[in-house]
Amino acid sequence: MNFGWIPSLVMYILGITLIGFTFKTYLRKTRPSSKERLDEMLQEEHKAQYTRSVPLPENQLLQVDFTKYPKVEHIECEKKYQALMHYAQLSMVNLKGQTNLELKKMYGAQTLELIGQYEKNYYAFMDTAIQYGKTLYENGYLAEARQTLEHCLNYHCDVSKCYIMLIEIYKLQNDFHALDKLKTIAQVEMCQSPFLHKVLNMI
Repeated sequence: MNFGWIPSLVMYILGITLIGFTFKTYLRKTRPSSKERLDEMLQEEHKAQYTRSVPLPENQLLQVDFTKYPKVEHIECEKKYQALMHYAQLSMVNLKGQTNLELKKMYGAQTLELIGQYEKNYYAFMDTAIQYGKTLYENGYLAEARQTLEHCLNYHCDVSKCYIMLIEIYKLQNDFHALDKLKTIAQVEMCQSPFLHKVLNMI
């Protein structure tokens, strides 16, 4: 039996092994290890914990013009309207795109807790405003529903329900210019949303 092929096979295996080892060594040199990345993150977190707490600047708080939300004489709508006006007394902030670590490094750990409450207020406010728009819409107040939902867009709303209702309203009103404008807004505000494709398909 001829075993002349064995040296060639051994050389082939050694060659593959050498290439794999070289590639692995290259990756180690050019990319930090998971442990190094974790150590770096822990160091950043440690520094952030000792950042002196400073108050959130006033200009970071959401400035909502509650006079833009229409009021109608309808029992169910009035209840939703009053619930919405509750947020006129609360501080709100939209922190989309900012991480807790970034905020902690800017304002300190103690202030971060307060900021978290302001952010909860924002999401609750946005949900209530959309619910008010929905109630107006369902009770035949089309113009008021449109005004309410459009005003939500001024505060970077990314909730698909708001966009879907506006699409329905615009189509009922044959306002194709508004539909085109809404499409542009959705592509910006909902760029991280899994429902963007659904909204765009409806337009």
